[in-house]
Amino acid sequence: MERHLDGRVTVVTGATGALGAAVVQRYLQQGAAVHATYIKDQELGPFRERIGEGGKLTLHKVNLTDEQAVNELFDQVIAADGRVDVLANLAGGFAAGAMAESSLQQLEQMLSINLKTCFACCRKAAEVMKDGGRVINVGAQAALRPAANRACYVAAKSAVLGLTAALARELAPAGITVNAVLPGTIDTPANRKSMPQADFSKWTAPGAIAEVLVFLASDAAGCITAAQIPV
Repeated sequence: MERHLDGRVTVVTGATGALGAAVVQRYLQQGAAVHATYIKDQELGPFRERIGEGGKLTLHKVNLTDEQAVNELFDQVIAADGRVDVLANLAGGFAAGAMAESSLQQLEQMLSINLKTCFACCRKAAEVMKDGGRVINVGAQAALRPAANRACYVAAKSAVLGLTAALARELAPAGITVNAVLPGTIDTPANRKSMPQADFSKWTAPGAIAEVLVFLASDAAGCITAAQIPV
């Protein structure tokens, strides 16, 4: 099997979710060294079951809303492997609710876990990445086609797209690409349980989305930046 990420040093945030585990697995299979972040110890068992064993994987327990913790994460990656080639920002979360019933606290929570985590990691990546670096942010199709009762989530994911576009232009002279992947509903056991009447055939499997993140991290995607890719 041809390995498109041989020797790449990658950071994958939000690694223990269904999508995160699929991305980590494919990055490892493609020959990358993967530094994966998580926040809760109980996430590690299911994560290990999903990805199996093998490959150069390092796990980091990090609160990505803490700027100092993010700085320390990147320092640890560089100390171990000398550089950061790819940053895949998957950390985030979802909450629904009518605007009239939503609070500023709920908005701040969505901004914190979706935007603040992305911003903190992108800021450090902009500092340490060299020519050929890749930043991949996971947004949401909801940011392009907002639905009712999701105002806080849509606001946060829309901000991620704005951040991606601005950073892509800022880092282009340095030879670093910045792109966004926009999933719709991801076909996970949790989503099937919460929406049992939905048409699962219209959802996208985590593995299929992971393939897009492999492509964006590879040499083949070197001419692509500021893209918003629905999956």
